[in-house]
Amino acid sequence: MIENKKMKQELSALDLMTQQSIELLVVKGEKKEPISCGTGCIIKYKEKFLLLTVAHVTDYEETSTCIVLNKKPENGETPLYCVGALNYFDEYLIKEEKLSEIKSLDDLLIDFNETIDISFCELKDFFEIIQPEINFGIHKVEKSFKIYIDLENDISEPTKDKFYGFCGNIRHKKTENRLERIISLKYDLKYHKTKGRYHTFLAPEIISDADDYRGCSGAPILDNQGKFVGLAVAVKSNTKIVLGVTIQEIKRLLDYHIDITNQL
Repeated sequence: MIENKKMKQELSALDLMTQQSIELLVVKGEKKEPISCGTGCIIKYKEKFLLLTVAHVTDYEETSTCIVLNKKPENGETPLYCVGALNYFDEYLIKEEKLSEIKSLDDLLIDFNETIDISFCELKDFFEIIQPEINFGIHKVEKSFKIYIDLENDISEPTKDKFYGFCGNIRHKKTENRLERIISLKYDLKYHKTKGRYHTFLAPEIISDADDYRGCSGAPILDNQGKFVGLAVAVKSNTKIVLGVTIQEIKRLLDYHIDITNQL
């Protein structure tokens, strides 16, 4: 987990969208069989470091969530940092009978307003996550390290005079014991409105295929100044709508968790 204020100032917003996006791998068993991919971010909040993502990325029975370190394979295996099972908020269990339906990005928009689709865990260890060199065509990200987000200083409220974006891995395809995927940088989103727990952003084009976004859930949404404004959670097919959980909601839930933990 690296934070260098000078380095952050020198990076573009597109760099930060990529470097603050953490690839997650959900695995099963001792052999760490890959089940699903997702995205998250590491945040610093009230002197704690936490891995933050969305629940529908990690909510699989008898699995562990791992951070992909992007280091060279060891004994033919990809180095991972396993965080195990993630924590969920009580509100997420309000409609437990519907949990089986929360499997795609669209499901959160269908009569499920009481669900808070956030999961998290506290990180106790210090470790480095490599940021590989990536050429998106429009922008090249140099090899470096992933960067955490300071939830008290690296934040902003979305406005209509900026553009927004996030980064994640999409088009997952399982081949033997591997998950192939494509890294994608979504940029040039526009802020539309905020309602309740969610910000609504508009993609530059109609989202005709949700698989073009599936895998980006849990990615930090940043503005064109590199400030964190929300957590990507869902899209609505055949519209331009992209939803992000607000920072206020994230802080409210983390405060609740921290308060409960301090009472134990």
